Amino acid sequence: MKKVYYLLAMLGSFQFLHSQSNLCVTDISFKYYTLSIFTNDGKIYTWGQNPYGQVGNGTTQTQNTPWLRPTTPKFVNIYPSINHAAAVSDDGKIYTWGRNDRGALGDGTIINKLTPVQVGSS
Repeated sequence: MKKVYYLLAMLGSFQFLHSQSNLCVTDISFKYYTLSIFTNDGKIYTWGQNPYGQVGNGTTQTQNTPWLRPTTPKFVNIYPSINHAAAVSDDGKIYTWGRNDRGALGDGTIINKLTPVQVGSS
């Protein structure tokens, strides 16, 4: 039941997006307590709980309002998890961020990443 209430609280942040003229949500990526939305103008907003940096905004503070992601790299998909996230950019590169104490990010370290880091080379 806690997840349902949290989802409803997060959806309340859509009021911000609704207030923007001509803004439409084209895709939503949601898992556990982190949400990303893609809009018709090519922007991505992310918010939610963030104890390991899984929002990717450079902090570990909970992001209570939609945070506009940087345009570079340009993500076409974001795959959040409970403690970390992964994304694919428009040029096919893979990025990860968040909790990494067991090497889950695939970057060869065990250090948490608060912003997206490219994994592998392509």
